[in-house]
This record gives sequence, structure tokens and C-alpha cells, in this order.
Amino acid sequence: MYAKIKRLLVGLGLLLLVPGIAWTQDKTALMKQPRAVAQPQHPRFSVLDVNNSTVWIRNDGKFDWIDPFSGVNGTMPKRTAGPVFAQGFVWGGKVMDGKMPVVRVNGSTYETGLDPGRVLWDPVTGTVQGPDEISLEKYHVWRVHRRWKSSSFDVTAAAAYFFGKDPSEVTEEERQAILDQYEYDWNNWPAEWGAPYQECNGIPGYQPATDPDEDGEFECSPEDGDIPGYPGADQTLWIVTNDLRQGTSERSYGSPAIGIEYQLTIWGYDFPATNPLGNIAFMRARLIYTGTPDTPPDARIDSMFVVWWVDPDVGTYSDDFAGSDTTLSLGYAYNANPRDDSYEAFNLPPPAVGWDFLQGPVNAEGDTLGMTAFVYFAAGSDINDPDLGEYSGTLQWYNLMRGYRPRPEYPAGDPFIDPNTGQPTKFALTGDPVTGRGWIDGQELPPGDRRIVLSSGPFTMHKGDTVDVVVGQIAALGTNNLSSISLLKYYDLFAQFAYDNNFVLPSPPDVPPVQVVELDKQIVLDWGFDGDQVAQVESYRDSGFEFEGYNVYQLPSPTASIADGVRLATFDKKNLITIVFDNAFDPATGFVLEKPVQFGSDEGLKRYLTITRDAIRQRPLANGVTYYFAITSYAVLTEDIEAPFRVLESTPVVVAATPQPPRPGSTELPAPESDVTLQHTGTSTSAVQIKVVNPARVQNGTYTLEFAYYDPATGTTKTTLAPEDTLTAVEGLFEHEHYSAANQFKLGDPWPLRWRLLRDGQPISDWMPQIDPDGPVPPQEIVPVIEGLQVYVPFVVPQIADWRCDSTCWITGVNWGGEALSGGAAIGSHFFGSTLPDDQLAPVVLEFQGDTTSGPADGWASKGAVYIRGQGYAYAGTGYLPFAAYEIQPDGSRRQVNVSFVELNLSCSNMRWDLGVLTGREECQESGGREYVFIHKSDYNEGADYNNDNWAPRADVMYAFWPQLVEDLQYLEAPFRLYFYPAIALTPNDRYEFTIEGIVQDDPELKRQAVEDINVFPNPYFGFSRLEANRFQKFVTFTHLPEKATIRIFTLAGVPVKVIEHEGPSQFERWDLTNESGIPVASGIYIVHIETPYGEKVLKLAIVQEEQILQRY
Repeated sequence: MYAKIKRLLVGLGLLLLVPGIAWTQDKTALMKQPRAVAQPQHPRFSVLDVNNSTVWIRNDGKFDWIDPFSGVNGTMPKRTAGPVFAQGFVWGGKVMDGKMPVVRVNGSTYETGLDPGRVLWDPVTGTVQGPDEISLEKYHVWRVHRRWKSSSFDVTAAAAYFFGKDPSEVTEEERQAILDQYEYDWNNWPAEWGAPYQECNGIPGYQPATDPDEDGEFECSPEDGDIPGYPGADQTLWIVTNDLRQGTSERSYGSPAIGIEYQLTIWGYDFPATNPLGNIAFMRARLIYTGTPDTPPDARIDSMFVVWWVDPDVGTYSDDFAGSDTTLSLGYAYNANPRDDSYEAFNLPPPAVGWDFLQGPVNAEGDTLGMTAFVYFAAGSDINDPDLGEYSGTLQWYNLMRGYRPRPEYPAGDPFIDPNTGQPTKFALTGDPVTGRGWIDGQELPPGDRRIVLSSGPFTMHKGDTVDVVVGQIAALGTNNLSSISLLKYYDLFAQFAYDNNFVLPSPPDVPPVQVVELDKQIVLDWGFDGDQVAQVESYRDSGFEFEGYNVYQLPSPTASIADGVRLATFDKKNLITIVFDNAFDPATGFVLEKPVQFGSDEGLKRYLTITRDAIRQRPLANGVTYYFAITSYAVLTEDIEAPFRVLESTPVVVAATPQPPRPGSTELPAPESDVTLQHTGTSTSAVQIKVVNPARVQNGTYTLEFAYYDPATGTTKTTLAPEDTLTAVEGLFEHEHYSAANQFKLGDPWPLRWRLLRDGQPISDWMPQIDPDGPVPPQEIVPVIEGLQVYVPFVVPQIADWRCDSTCWITGVNWGGEALSGGAAIGSHFFGSTLPDDQLAPVVLEFQGDTTSGPADGWASKGAVYIRGQGYAYAGTGYLPFAAYEIQPDGSRRQVNVSFVELNLSCSNMRWDLGVLTGREECQESGGREYVFIHKSDYNEGADYNNDNWAPRADVMYAFWPQLVEDLQYLEAPFRLYFYPAIALTPNDRYEFTIEGIVQDDPELKRQAVEDINVFPNPYFGFSRLEANRFQKFVTFTHLPEKATIRIFTLAGVPVKVIEHEGPSQFERWDLTNESGIPVASGIYIVHIETPYGEKVLKLAIVQEEQILQRY
């Protein structure tokens, strides 16, 4: 389409323009129709398509205009319009090899002066045999992708772009062809010829990495092979060419061969369009001066220059401007108007596109050169393209390389003149189009078909020398033509950062595999089911960046960017990093500003999301409607290093989801995020919780949660520990690393208790650690999900979990660091100790009297053993207490238990628990008289079993407390009850059970019953449906269909209209409201007969078509 338009406009221009007619016609003749490349194996053409823009290259070095979607050299954004018609690398100089002519130029522009293949020569002796034979098997466009085997690699999108198709049209054979090509090039990468690779195993030469763990991810490690492609790049293309064959070099600009081997490497990074690096392609041009077979050994090329040449067509080719920024070594092109017809067709503003000389040649002083000249010209103007295929073109090019106008040709030199200063310059268009200051395009020439030339030199090459030049191609899409320039220059900082860091770039973290669960009017996205992948993603660290969290977006279409979508949720680590600011493009102003770009809440990671609402249309999800969601992961810069960005966000993983009731033959799945009812056997108070996260992975069965002590060193489990069963190491132990400081395990501690889940008696998990709710990592981040069930088993520290007083509580505690009663009470093992296992703790209530007349005959509520602190806590006999203690049984009944207490010394002792009050002596009342109380497990018998041998303060003590009077209240002020509730740890005696049943899939009887549910919507159809993407898309949807069905549609008169064969797992089928000939049906009532293997259904369908007016007749 673009080629046709361009030919038409040029043809019309013949009537208006006389200068430049010849070359305009030549260029028009070179243009081709957009076409797909249909040769995936050993391709002559191939494409860099790893990010938001594309670049096509031919195996002879020509950047051909063959993009199947735009008819130019590539598109930006992908599958839209193109900003570049053609580009290429050109070199020239004074060749001192004894031959004529001396000034020679070659390279690739509209034609290439190169053939595929190496130069066969000996770098040691300098002997040149000649060019190698041209062979596609050897010298095709080599292409590798670092993640070609990974589940994150979208092979359908890759095939669609390579073959020029819509993704929905891609065949399995085409997908496989792409994978086969990647596999061949991976295994046979021509590193020995100079193709770059990442050395990993330390063995000289290239040995391909083999993915030994079969996770689809190739890691650079000494245990595996090497990674082909530019080190660190996600996708790399490589070619090798030469100019030695007779007549080859002359094709470009008439010069005879110099004797150059030219290697081109193009690479990119898999970043989303929102990341600047997702809009940059890097290119390294390597020139090796081998000479020809008869070149003398002392030959050299003096006053040599290298050039990156571009014919930019930013959308429509006839309305472009050019510019340069010498501070950035950047030359660029942009649209002269805020809008461009080609981009307008995609509802996009025009981008700007530029090239940065990141690395130039080294001159005689040893300095690495940047851009030493920038010139431009316009087709049809008085400055036109050099003559193609003629030696005059060489001399014209040599002028351009030196910063002069091409004509008059070398050795004459006509400089460019800055119209604002009147001075000659080698740098044209250095002004700022955004502000309108300086020399900007449009001051001398109207908008048109521009060429730009970025030159670097002069330098000298001797026979055998190698020169590397690195260029970054940058594309930026702002809100209009000028804001695209601002964004382009911002993106260029990232290109320079990449070069300054030797292209060792931090890649964003991956995203774990995502499972979609389609339920009745709701969707579950689960990316936490693959524990290994999750661990790999969340352990990401790279160049100062660390994994931080996940984002979930809803997109308006499967090809939309996340910038076009709605962010539904962010789940980030709890580490005090919340909202992250970074420089980002602001569409409202057209400038790059510091803005919030990530919106963490610091509440901890979560790896699933249940969605019930359409965030784009602001209404509940509807069954039968396909929605699109994207999941990304992101990392933040946590180290103080110089970088132009602080956030790395992954390429989105886009999934489609269609809410729907259970498919015919199936029953309703468990509700997402619903809790499972547990049957508990044992005494623990642990708040074990099992929640349905992914209903699609849950299975019928009887589940058991069992416990055992676990030795992490050996994997041994026991239900009873021996004294020697202690930890010999804690480094890397979950219970040490993920527990709070107070609960961390230490060397010599008993083995930790762990759990595992069984279904129908068979283990479905490993022995898993308990989670410390107070640990450094929020529980939701580390709670495991097993077969769709999130199993939360919190670690419980035995202690008093809760306490309360009812009525007037006239005692409080002396705070010695206990866990209840204002720090004055604790379980027995936390006071003097206890012989009672922690799992035998139970709730108790202490019933206090308001006087000593309401008790038994002696006036006191109970009796217990008494010990004298001043006598070394010696047993003193049986004393009296104004309260009685009762253990509260699980059924609510009560059992009275023994209580013992301490008195201060013999002089204060009265065998009464009175806090020293009844002695009348102040020294006996200080700190509650130190009359500690011990609540025992034993049945009440007035403490008869306790003495010095069975020392009550350390016997079967459930609770101990150190009481004192509440200020301004009296001893025996009023009756009240004091309750203690324990936290009881899990033990091997605990067990949890639950049953999941009723999940049925693919049941024939249910399918027969579901035939009655077959329906069609909307019915009636009134001209449109809210499910339709645009006014040209018309359809109704049949629902509740089994895997096979024949849908026959008739008029009321019985005339057949359409037959639709439904086959596949979906319960939905659309009718596009056309007949068998593809003609829209008329408004009316239609009879629909649906035949299935399980029965038949007849429906009436009313259709009211909107009025259609023919545009042509």
C-alpha cells in the first residue's frame, strides 16, 4: 500500500518538479510491494522482532524494504506503519594498494556492493585465496533467540511476523518452522567465523548450551555450554559478506573491490514498549581489511570514513524533516506535521526515529571517534542522492562523508552553510525543533523525502586491521511529532548507557507460567502454581536491580500495550519500597518527567487474583465475553549506581479469559478464595487455614494434614524426639531464615516440626515448614499452594494467647516480662518452668470471691500448697485462697484444678493468699507481697500431692502469675472472673482432615441434561451487541454446547440459511449473521436446530439488522 502511494505521488510530482526527476524515478523503480518471507530454513532475509520495532536484513547486507506489513524496512510499533524505508553502512577512503582509482566507496544503500560469505585468507601471513562460495546453508541470515525454548517465548507471534500473517492464521507447521530455524542456528552458530557469543564453560570455541534442566531457560554456567548471539542480548542476527568477487563492489557506486570482509551483528532486548530499551535495535558493523589476492602486504586505506546512511520515511514519505544533536552523536528524522496519514490509519501519532554513533573508529591519536559530520538532503531538491552504480557516486559519497554537499563531486567540496550564522559547517540541522531554536529543518526546504548521513572519520586502516562501529537505532512514539523528538532523545540516553556498560544490560525478571480459570462470571489468574519457576523469578538479581513484585492489567485487546490497559493490582514485597518514581514520558505535556511508575503497597507478594469486574467498561464480568489480561513482573534499582532508569518491567504475558458456567458434563468447581472446612484432632490452637486458590487444580479426595519432627540434614522424620535429635546446622534452614529473631532456631535446638498434605492416603507435598506470622517475610509470600489449595500452617509459640477479666478486676500483674496480665502472667514453662508438655495447656477461669464468707465452711474458695520465698521456696503446708481455678473443657464443662502460691518470708506468712494485706505490714505488701500463683493441671485435691519433693512451682504448672492490687482498689473489692487462654503449638498428635467431593468432568449424563440449557444470546438481536468490537462485526453466540454440535439455521419458511459445525472444547460458537454465501441475513425470525451426540434442541432467534446504506452501487 505504501509503495503504491509513493509511486503515485512521485508520478504526480513529475508534473511539478524538474530537478531530481531521474533519481526519483530510480528510487520508485526500486520499491516493492509488501511481501512475506516464506523461507524459514536458511533464510536469505530475516527480521529482528524481539521488541517494539522491527528491522529486516538480507544476507548480502542490504536493509531491504520487505516488511510484510508496511512495505518498508520495518515497523514501529510492530504491525503498524514504518519509520524507515532503507538504511545501510557505507565506507570509503583513499586505498593505497597500487591500483586505480584511489578513492573507493562501497557498502549498502539502495543496492549492495557485497556478496554473502567470508573472505578465505590467513590472518597470520595475509594470504588471500578469495571469496568463499555463496551458500544459503552457510551464509543465510543467522538468527538466535535466548528464550526460544522457554514457555515465555511467543512462537505464534514470531511466526505471524515472519510469514506476514495475523496470529490467528498461523499454522502448526509455521510455528515449528520458526522453532526449527532457531534450533539449527543455536546448535550451529558460526562463532569460528566471527559471530559473537557468550563464553560460559571456559572451553575454547563455541559449544552450544543444552538446557540440562529442560526448563527452556539457557543459563550461562560452567556446567553447560555457551550462549550464541551478542552477550546478554535476547535476540541476535548475524551475517558475513565480502566485496572480492568481480563486479560485486561496482554494483553500489562504481568502485572496484577494496578487499573487505564485512560482518554485521544486529541485536535487541526483550523489553516492553514502555521501556526505552524495548524501542532500540543495536548494530555492530565490523570491517576487516583482508585485501584481494593481489593486494600488497603494505597496503593501507588513508583518510577513511564510515557512514550510517538512512532513507527515513516516517509513515508517509513525503512529509518528513531531519535533525541532529551533536551532544548525543544523534541524527534523526521526524514528521513535519503533528499527524501522519500512514500512522493516522492506526490511530497513532507519528514517531521519531534516530541513529546514535555509540562507537566509531579509532583515529591516529588513539581517540575513539563519534559522529564527526551530519548532513542531509531531500529527493527532488538541489541536493540529491549519489549516482547509484556509477563511479561518480563514489566521489559524491566521499564528499558527504567529509561533511560536504555531494556535488560538485570530489575533489571539489561545497560546504553546508548554516542559514542562521552564514558559516560553513559539517553538522547540519543542529537546532531544536521542539523549541524552534537554531537551524532546524524547514527553514530552507519544505517537508519531503529526506536522507540523513551520520559520518565518522578520518582514520587509517592497514591490511589486516579490523574496525568496529556500533550504532543504535532508536524509535520513540510521543503524542505528536515534536514530543516524539523529546522522547527519542530520552531513549538515546538508554542506548548510551547500554554501550557504556559494554551492553551488559540488566534484563527484567521473567513471569512464571500463568493458568487461567474460567468460572461463572469470574476469572482466576494463577501464576504461582509452578514453585520452581516462581522461585527462579523471585530470586532475580541483576546489575543492582532486584525483583520487587507483580502487576496485573486488563487490556482492551490482545495486542494492546499495558499503557492502554488498566492496572488491576500490584503485589510487591514487604520491604518498605512502595511507590517507585522514575523518569517517564508524560503524554499530557509531551516531556519526560519524574513520575510514579510502580505502585506497590508493601503488603507482601501474592501470586493469584480473582477477577469479577470489567475494569475497562466498569461493570461486572459477563459470561461468554472474552477479556484480556496481562501479568508482568518488575525489578527496582536497589544499589547506588548510575543508571538512566530505576525500574525494569518484564514483557507482559497476555492471556485471554472467557467467564462461563460449567461446561456441559461438568459441575461447579469450588469457589475461588473459599476456605475449606477442617476437622481437627489434637490440642493445638494453631489457626491452620486451607483456601481454594485455583479451583481448576483441586481434585476430589479425602485430605489429611499430618505432622512430624523433621531433620533437615537427613530428611528423617519422627513423632517423638530423643535428646540427641537436635539441629547440627541452621544455615539456609527455613525456620531460621524466615522466622523472627525471637523464634529463629539455633544449633542444638530440637528438630523443627513440619507438615505434609496427603490425598487419599498418598503424600502430595514434601515436608513443609510452618510459617512464622511475625517473621521478616509476610506469610502470603511464602505460603505454599498445593494442587490449587493454599495451605497456611502458622508457627505457634506456646504462651498465653489471650486473657480477660469480667466485672471489677482488683488485681493486675507486676510486669516481669510475661505475656498477659500487664506483663505479670505467663505459661508455667516461661516462669519457673513446668513438667507439663505445652500441648496439654488448656483455658482456665479463676473465680474470685468478694469476701471470705462466700466460700466453703472455712470462708475461703480453695486450698493449695504454700511455699516461702525467704526459705528458698521451701514447702510450708496448705494455705487458703479467695479463688478457685477451673479448666474449661472443649465441651464447655469445667474441671477444678489445683492452685499453689508463694509467700514472701516467714514473718509475712499467714498461709493466706492475701497479697500481704491481712498482715497489716507495709513491707509484706510491696509488689503484691511476691505472692506468686501457680495454676496446675492436676485435679483439685487441696494441693495434697505437692511438697518439697513434688515442688509445685515447677511441677505441672499451666500458668503462673505475679499479682498485685490495682491502685485505689481493695483486696476482695468484689467478685470477678479471670480467664487465661493458651496458644498451643502443633505436635505430631495434631491432625487436620477435610474432604472435597462433587467435582465432575465430562460426564455423559450431565451432558444429556445440559442439552436443555443450550441457548443463544443476544436474543433478540437489535442491530448490535456490546460484545462486538466494531460496527462491522456482527454476531450472536450459542452457549452450553458440548464438544461437537451441528447448528442448522432456517427461515420461518424452512429455507436453509447456514450450517455451522461446532467442534472443540469451547461451549461457545458464534454465528456472524451471514448465509452460506457470506451475505448478511435479513431481519426476521429464524429457527435454529442444534444436533448433538447427547440430544437435540430447537431455538427461535429474532434478528433486527441495523439500516445499511450502500456506499457504492
